[in-house]
Amino acid sequence: MTPTPQPEKRLGGKIPRVLVVEDNPVMGQILGTLLTHMGLHYKTVPDGKEAVKTAEAARFDLILMDIMMPGMNGMKATRAIRSGSGPNAQTPILAVSGNADSMDVDACQKAGMNGHLKKPVGHYALKTAVKGFLDLPETDRTGEAGETEGKEASFIVAKDDVDILNWKAFHEYAALLKRKLPRLLADYLRAAPDLLSGINDALGEKDPKKLEFLAHKLKSTSLVFGAEGVSDLAAQLEALGRSGTTQGAQARLAELHIQYERTQAVLMKKLVVLRNAG
Repeated sequence: MTPTPQPEKRLGGKIPRVLVVEDNPVMGQILGTLLTHMGLHYKTVPDGKEAVKTAEAARFDLILMDIMMPGMNGMKATRAIRSGSGPNAQTPILAVSGNADSMDVDACQKAGMNGHLKKPVGHYALKTAVKGFLDLPETDRTGEAGETEGKEASFIVAKDDVDILNWKAFHEYAALLKRKLPRLLADYLRAAPDLLSGINDALGEKDPKKLEFLAHKLKSTSLVFGAEGVSDLAAQLEALGRSGTTQGAQARLAELHIQYERTQAVLMKKLVVLRNAG
């Protein structure tokens, strides 16, 4: 096993460049926005294969690596980058994942990663992690994302809606995404039913790998919009798939459908408010 590199901070008078490897376009935009607030340059690629190709072609000062992606996942991509002779063989790599138990963190380290960030990633967690490897430029404006919470992203919340979403997370990401939020929220509301249908198909096919992948995708995307109830149930289905079984998943899927319907109703109201305001 190749030991995990322990690189020193790199800046060298230039603006650091970060490679963001993320198959979820919403999370990719959030990470990019946060990095821009920090005064950093970044490039986003959607999967592990593109990450390895890009890492072979140009040098980066830090790589943010999603773990679960179609095709080549983050673990395999990291091993490929570490074992190659390209310019990023020693570049610090941070895992970005919805899983953060000790086994997952240990697996990331064994693959050659230097740290672990749990989704959804907020500005403080990302800034703290990045500062461990890079000297941030003096133009760092990360705090502005937090300062706008409750201002640009403040919405009236009906009493019946209070417990449906994590409104703090929703407002924080709304402040980051700004005018992009209505489109991205609409995309989520269109995609989630298809993911639920796909999960149902995976159970019918008794395909735990398919269950794991689709449940993970629903889990991570739901967190961006504060839909923690949906995300928690999707995480339970993901865990079943990861363990190699679909047994017992049907009951959880029934709960997930109910939770999503409640969440969908609240987010649809917010989408109307956002569109009317914009």
